[in-house]
Amino acid sequence: MIPLKIAHIVEDMKIGGQERGIQSLLISLDRKRFALLLLCLSSGGVIADDLSKSGVETEILGIKNFNNPVNIWKVARWLRTNKVNIVHTHAHPAGYLGRMAAILSGGIGIIHHVHTVPIDLKIRHHLKERFLGFFSDKILCCSQAVKDFLILKEKIPDSKIEVVYNGTKDPLPEYISLNKMELANKLNIDLNSNVIGCIASLTSHKGHRYLLEAFNVVKKHIPKTKLLLLGDGPLRATLQEQADSLGIAQNIVFAGYQKDVFPFISLMDVVVLSSFEREGMGLSLVEAMAMGKPVAASKLQGIIEVVKENHSGILVPPGDSNAIAQAIIKVLQDDKLRKEMGRAGREIFLSRFTLDLMVRKIEDIYEEINRTGR
Repeated sequence: MIPLKIAHIVEDMKIGGQERGIQSLLISLDRKRFALLLLCLSSGGVIADDLSKSGVETEILGIKNFNNPVNIWKVARWLRTNKVNIVHTHAHPAGYLGRMAAILSGGIGIIHHVHTVPIDLKIRHHLKERFLGFFSDKILCCSQAVKDFLILKEKIPDSKIEVVYNGTKDPLPEYISLNKMELANKLNIDLNSNVIGCIASLTSHKGHRYLLEAFNVVKKHIPKTKLLLLGDGPLRATLQEQADSLGIAQNIVFAGYQKDVFPFISLMDVVVLSSFEREGMGLSLVEAMAMGKPVAASKLQGIIEVVKENHSGILVPPGDSNAIAQAIIKVLQDDKLRKEMGRAGREIFLSRFTLDLMVRKIEDIYEEINRTGR
């Protein structure tokens, strides 16, 4: 059997939850059934490099102007040269260029993947998405919240949209016996202290400024506490300045981007996601639950599909620093609650958010599109 050629088209593969999700998918797809290509329209990134090393054929076009129609022809030529069967585009603007090129090429299955609620798109972008939705075979959404938004805002037919929750590998078989001491020493974390964790790109909508304000409150109630931040981004210097001004910098570890987050999660007593504008789903919450860790997160559409309130975690109003602080304090001060929430989260992960469930569903969609043809 000749493998189907699947081209994943992205703007770039810089560090973030979306990119980590794409990486997990590409590494896990059945290589006997699918020949995988990754096309980075603008630039690559560390994750693109890792995928290339793992055997995913990767190319970077270096496009600067996504509005130049010449670039549609450039991508279309690449699709024809590589004899692609299905394009799987991710987010806007890669979804625009990639799908326009596939339409121009003809005979190519079209899948578009939306990884967050796209509230920051302008009207003209939504109109483009509505137009391209007509030509798409399937539009994949990381949550029901994203699907509802696309139906309401972009008038995409329900029948074309499939909810595919982001999944992650089961980390416990590998990390159950992990020696935490070496990593804790490297991070200057006392294993007897309480550790609050957050895994998110350092961008405005992730709401780190509220988390730092909350941590300042937590420290006054539970002095022996550290805040461990995984992720990088444009707000790193701003957040470090905020930590200095609050007098809590010595208790915060900015660990940067980590290819493997699970050893770090093993050090955490509670994992927080303080997003305040939008959140497609919250992959870091799934990763925390996979490790049996309780979570505290903003009560946003997308997150409420992952976290069962007062069962696997505590949900708080977005942007409410005091509510975040009180949720963290509640979890840290109650050992029984912390363990119960961790167990509940682990059960939810195993039933709904494993990497295998995500991969099998997407593989079935590829086969369905190939079967029905264009």
